Order: sequence, then C-alpha cells, then structure tokens
Amino acid sequence: MHTESFLIKLGFIPNDSKIERTINRTLRNTYFLLQLDFPYELTLSSFTYDVFTKKISIQSSSNFEILKELYLLDAQIRHVDDYIDNTLRKKRDSQVKIDEAIINFEKQFPIAKDVAKLFKLESKIMVNLPKNPKKLIADATNVRPADFFALANFLTKTFKSKLSHKDFAKARLFYEQYHMFRDIIDDIISVDDDTINNNYNVVIQAKRNKLNQNFVQELAMEKLRKMKKLIKSFSKKVDVNNYSNLIDFWEKEYYLMFKPLLHSYYTNLDNFRKIYFYVK
Repeated sequence: MHTESFLIKLGFIPNDSKIERTINRTLRNTYFLLQLDFPYELTLSSFTYDVFTKKISIQSSSNFEILKELYLLDAQIRHVDDYIDNTLRKKRDSQVKIDEAIINFEKQFPIAKDVAKLFKLESKIMVNLPKNPKKLIADATNVRPADFFALANFLTKTFKSKLSHKDFAKARLFYEQYHMFRDIIDDIISVDDDTINNNYNVVIQAKRNKLNQNFVQELAMEKLRKMKKLIKSFSKKVDVNNYSNLIDFWEKEYYLMFKPLLHSYYTNLDNFRKIYFYVK
C-alpha cells in the first residue's frame, strides 16, 4: 500500500468517511458478486481530502486514477443530495431550483442517470403527499442504491468480469436487488437519524402516506424472492455459494432484528426506541 495525491476542483468539502465506505463497499460487492477482475486489496483503499491544498490523498495498492474518478463521482452525488435535502427543501417554492440542480447533475454525469431519477422521485414524494404513493415509493426503492449502481457502471466499463456474458447479466441483476434490499433494511434502522436530518427514508414516507408495515415488508421480501430466483438461473460454471450465503445471512438478520423494528415503529414507538438502542 502506498499513497498518491491529486489536485481536484470540487467547490465544497466532501464527507470522506461516507465516500470511502461507499467506494469500498462497491468494490467488495463487485469483486464477489460481479466477479470483476481487480486485486482484492483495492477494496481496502482510504481517501483523505485536504481543504487547504484541495488535494485528495489516496492510500491503496494500485489503480489510483480509477479510485480518483470513483471519489469524484460519489462526492458529487453526495453533494447534490445534501444540497437538495439540507438547503433547497427548507425553502418555499424550491421545486424549480431542485429541478435545476437535478438537470445540471444529469448533464454533468450521464453515467449516473439513475441518481438523477432518484432525486426526482424523492422530491415528488417528500415535497407533497403524492396521489399515488405506493407506485412512487416502490419506484424510488428500485433506484435508491443509485450511487452503488453508478459506481458499478464505472467499474464494469474499466474491469472485465470472470463470468460469461449471460451469467454476468444475471449477476448484475442480483447485485441490484441485493442493494435494494439492503437500502430498505438500512432505512428501518435509520428512522430516528433520518427524521432528524430530514433525509428520505422509505419507512418514514410509507407511514406518512398511510401505507402499513406490510407494504414495506413486501418491498423487502420481493427483493429476496428475486435474488433466490436469480441464483437458480446461473450456469453450472458459477459457484453460487457466495450468493446463497449472502441471502441466508441477511434473511436471518431481517427476521431477527429488522422485522421487529419495523413492527414496533408502526405499533409502539417506545418499544421501537428500546430495540433501536440495543442494536444501534
């Protein structure tokens, strides 16, 4: 492992810890699920932005230019997301400025088109009570992990997969369903934080729109069912243990921890906060 530094122009101070977690998680998941051909050590990279020199220092084993591009992309995604959440939504008549921010982002980063789509959906859901909340919230759930999709898009254009073309297409679908599922359960355990910070959260928005807990439960179960179905469609050349073990682990965790949390959020907030205290 060694360090290289790059001068970058951002115009804002990035959240290094969140960006680092997102990049390394994307690298790990594409390494195991998409079987991209890069050294595993890449998933252990660290990033530090110096506000005075405007340089990003990257500690890694190799591929520094690629890591720099991943950092720039995720930093911009998070900046626009925070700008919409923390600045524009707090102002009256802010929808025009939100739309402008999304259009500008979409033009600058066409590889992250799902992120722009997510920003649009979240704005429709959060600004007013929508007429069709089930569809909008379900649609948003399908693009919530848009940052992971955008980073994976970049990586798959850069590194080849060890899988055949057909198996890779199925693995990509599995990767997407897995991240959708993880986003749902992450939202269950982030209700308090997201309430305070006015962040989009599928559980909060479902309850706000008078959709019961079964709606959120079914969103999660749908992702699990699709992952299980995809495993069965792989060719015999693919070792499916990583995929099946991943499902087994998170399905058990869901029923042990996340489902009781979801139920308590809807029925007994005091109990929800106690469980939240135990696990957070």
